[in-house]
Amino acid sequence: MKEMHDLLLANQAAMGSIAFDTLARTVGIDTTAFSACLRAAADPQVERDVELGRSIGISGTPTVIVDGLLMTSFSPSLLMSLLKARLE
Repeated sequence: MKEMHDLLLANQAAMGSIAFDTLARTVGIDTTAFSACLRAAADPQVERDVELGRSIGISGTPTVIVDGLLMTSFSPSLLMSLLKARLE
């Protein structure tokens, strides 16, 4: 739901103090179903992917790996320059 997405992005700095169910209620999401979804176990493939990421040094998003270089902070122009240089 786009409204929930927008609220989450707008409130990133306060996520520790704002309950997800409060945001869900704000946009009209069924909070019982939403809370159940949050408590549900993640898909096993997602868990494997997260563990793989951690094992190679990924700790958050966005993270991009280009030719073995792990980048966590970059501008689009820097990324494009790096990709172009690697393709030449």
